[in-house]
Amino acid sequence: MKPENEGNENFRTDIEIYKMIKEKQEGGDKLLNTFRVILGYEKIEDADAEEVNTIYVIRGQDTLLKKSQESEWFETHTQVIIHTSNSSTFDAIEKLRSTYLRLKNYMKKEPFWAHTKTTQRTPLFDEEGRIFELAIDFTTLELEEAPFDYGPDDYEVYFTIESRIENEETKEYPPIKVKTHATEYNQSNNRRRFV
Repeated sequence: MKPENEGNENFRTDIEIYKMIKEKQEGGDKLLNTFRVILGYEKIEDADAEEVNTIYVIRGQDTLLKKSQESEWFETHTQVIIHTSNSSTFDAIEKLRSTYLRLKNYMKKEPFWAHTKTTQRTPLFDEEGRIFELAIDFTTLELEEAPFDYGPDDYEVYFTIESRIENEETKEYPPIKVKTHATEYNQSNNRRRFV
């Protein structure tokens, strides 16, 4: 039997894929280092940017699958678009296929892969009929564990600011607490989030 609270953390799958690609680039992956990586979709303004190999990681729609008193499970759509600047169809296909297989190989070693599957692959063509992009759709089971019984006023955020002056005689000033809400909450069941 599967654990009740199974799934990737909500609003994390696209970020985890993006971080994974960046880590592999920093680790020296030669193929991935030929790409720039963008989280979300950035409009390309200059014509020269079209000649840059790019990987876009885009979060799509979340669909509620089920819920309990404390949790909600979503089927989340994440799209990875691999854009190549290769003008030759054969070179473009080889670059797109190699990059896709490399990404899948890395993803299968990540914890989020246990809740993720490839649902669709779509090649995209330019006006001359040449392939230039491969869009890969991933579906992930994401879990949102939230205390739904909390009201909107039950969260307070506090910032702690410390000030210090150093000279021959070190003087320390006590922390200053700054409350973000103008209203004082006297409820004994208040929940606080510290930043």
